[in-house]
Amino acid sequence: MLSRKRIVWSYWFVTGLLLVAYFTDLWANAIYAVIGLAALQSAHFLILERRLMAFPVQLRIAYALWTAAGLWPPLFFFHWIQFAGTWAFVTTGYCPLARMLVLMPWNREERLSLAFVWALITAPPVNGSIRDRFAKTA
Repeated sequence: MLSRKRIVWSYWFVTGLLLVAYFTDLWANAIYAVIGLAALQSAHFLILERRLMAFPVQLRIAYALWTAAGLWPPLFFFHWIQFAGTWAFVTTGYCPLARMLVLMPWNREERLSLAFVWALITAPPVNGSIRDRFAKTA
């Protein structure tokens, strides 16, 4: 049985490979497979977490929406950003999109400040959720 960490990494590794196929013209429609895989991950984690607002579900929905937005020609550069972000996660465990989502008001209790943003961006990769690392403790 695969661990949750291994399943997560495998999903993102395959996504990264699909992005490589897309950018190298090995498969022009690979970007649609990226969207489909993100949707599949969203459904998978919704089943696991049982809440739409669970952070892992939010992350995958945001990824799918970010990819879809990049299909509009003026936002094509979104795909380059997600290419870099996906491979950053696969190779180091650092997820830029997760850190962006922590900035959303419903994902933080901390007041938004430059110090908070800097701490979030510069924090090393974590085991588990970056959101949990930056949640206030009671």
